[in-house]
Amino acid sequence: MKINRITIAGLGLIGGSLAKAFRRTNPDFFIAAVDTNKDDLDAAVAEGIIDHSSTAFDHVTVKSQVVFLCTPLKTLPALLESLAGLVAEGTIITDTASVKAPIMRAAKDLLPEGVHFIGGHPMSGTEQSGYAASISHLFENAYYIM
Repeated sequence: MKINRITIAGLGLIGGSLAKAFRRTNPDFFIAAVDTNKDDLDAAVAEGIIDHSSTAFDHVTVKSQVVFLCTPLKTLPALLESLAGLVAEGTIITDTASVKAPIMRAAKDLLPEGVHFIGGHPMSGTEQSGYAASISHLFENAYYIM
């Protein structure tokens, strides 16, 4: 499968940095983002980092081959539940949470067969938070455990 469409849920430090890294290294990717902070979505669109923004998963965001969940751990089960009936078979969903057991259980329980969940944890970050703190090279020379 050739990956050329991704969705990032949560445009904070990690999600925003992922979006910026993908835009820098794969300029032809279609990058969608979901976030409850409309200002961050508007900033990412204005900067040319994302192609589509939404405050909830919609018909555009669920067409991606890979969906990154970059939100706090407590929000992940609800996001998985909302994605379960929307994404196509073959979709890869991954997260960036540091704790794996709860999200792995939720993915197993909530996602239909044919939708693939890969737990992830980037070993990178800064003391800053939010989209304004995101940087395109945050993950360079850093481990990303999957």
